[in-house]
Amino acid sequence: MNINRTIIFRILSIFLLLVIASCWSNNIWEYWDTNKKESVFVFSETEFDFGVLKQSEWVVLHDFHFIYNGKETIKITGTPGSCLCTKAFVDKTSYNPGESWVLTVEFNPNLHGEPSGRFFKTAAILTEPSLDVIPEVKIWQEIDLDLGEEAFELNAIHKNDDNHHGDLENKTSSKEVSLLWDGIKVPEIANNGLVPPLENIWKDQVRSFKLTAKEVLAPLADGVEYNYWTYDGTVPGTFMRVQEGDTVEITFENLWSNHNKHSIDLHAVNGPGWWAGATQVYPGEEKTFRFQALNPGIYIYHCATDVVPEHIANGMYWLILVEPKGWFSKVDREYAVVQWEFYTILDRWEQGITQLSSEKMYSENPEYIVFNGRVGALTTKESLKANVGDKIRLYVWNGGVSKVSSFHVIWEIFDTVYPEWWTPVQNNIQTTVVPAGWATIVEFVVDVPWTYKIVDHALSRLSKWALAEIQVEGKENKEIFDAE
Repeated sequence: MNINRTIIFRILSIFLLLVIASCWSNNIWEYWDTNKKESVFVFSETEFDFGVLKQSEWVVLHDFHFIYNGKETIKITGTPGSCLCTKAFVDKTSYNPGESWVLTVEFNPNLHGEPSGRFFKTAAILTEPSLDVIPEVKIWQEIDLDLGEEAFELNAIHKNDDNHHGDLENKTSSKEVSLLWDGIKVPEIANNGLVPPLENIWKDQVRSFKLTAKEVLAPLADGVEYNYWTYDGTVPGTFMRVQEGDTVEITFENLWSNHNKHSIDLHAVNGPGWWAGATQVYPGEEKTFRFQALNPGIYIYHCATDVVPEHIANGMYWLILVEPKGWFSKVDREYAVVQWEFYTILDRWEQGITQLSSEKMYSENPEYIVFNGRVGALTTKESLKANVGDKIRLYVWNGGVSKVSSFHVIWEIFDTVYPEWWTPVQNNIQTTVVPAGWATIVEFVVDVPWTYKIVDHALSRLSKWALAEIQVEGKENKEIFDAE
């Protein structure tokens, strides 16, 4: 009996030792594999200290040199910084074993939200295939507010006209200036609000679109130029119209002249989309993807590349309409309008070149609130047009990124409002609430000639230019309105 117990004890002991050895072996291999992946990007340094930075020194850069020691070609899928103030760049999108290269990290002291004390920011390299431990570098700095908060006087670039950069020449390198200002300039950024008809296609034919990311410099207001990020060079971008059940193909191109990776996240899509990298596109590349339009409705699309609010706030957004099968009432005019906030570094009406202020955005303090991309985009000669008796349908989106819109047309009543597509339908509405990120549809008939004002009925926002117009022409109808 004792012999049997001894044998059983020895068998159990051997089994336990084998289990422990197996776990230890797996942990060891996992440890070595992790360390192996840690070492595939070998940096000459992983931290750099800029010391005390004055705002007047503008953007600063540092190059981190590295060698790629992997065994196969690896693709770079992203180089994100830890906040809006920190960006990183590589000049190639893939590396072969043994190649040496540089990760350039850029820090903008005027985009850091709370510049007090010494702090660090990070930049990382994301790859495909992914690594268990992501390569990362640190930059340290402290900010001297020698120009005051938000004093990023970008209009210094305009101090002379012979391609010199005025006072900037003594404060920053030509490489730093080019990173900020060598984008495409366009004379007009505004989307005119026109909505394309639904094109006829054959049964089972794919409905195709091509969108192009363009980073441009364009007028936001008189004497104010803004660094927009766009789809197809307008803000908002391209209105896409499909029908329930359609197979939709979208090719998304990111121009080589752009400085940032961009993407497209369509709220009309059921699937992993941008998060799975299906639409994340580097400068000089393009990707194509397909989806089935399963749910009818009016949906937004926007850029969803890190940092997402920055890409949206700079202008990368618009609408995709999925028409329901067998029903969509006929109207005489269709227009699309977006209410949008601009958080500019320059104060309202201060002239010069400007860009996004993260501090103002996160404190929800916009300098401008406009319709369709710029001040006065849909007013005077550019106003929306109609004739007396026309039934008008407006596709309305509040892009935010923060404020709720009290959407109202002065001297009109909305006959029908589809606040969330068509359920529930509302009738005879004076003002409809459109939260940030929300799209709705309003319909009404214009009965008398007039220049109707589109406003946010939080009317103090008129001072920030939340105004558009509908110019209606035709015969007067004094039975409906008579001023005498």
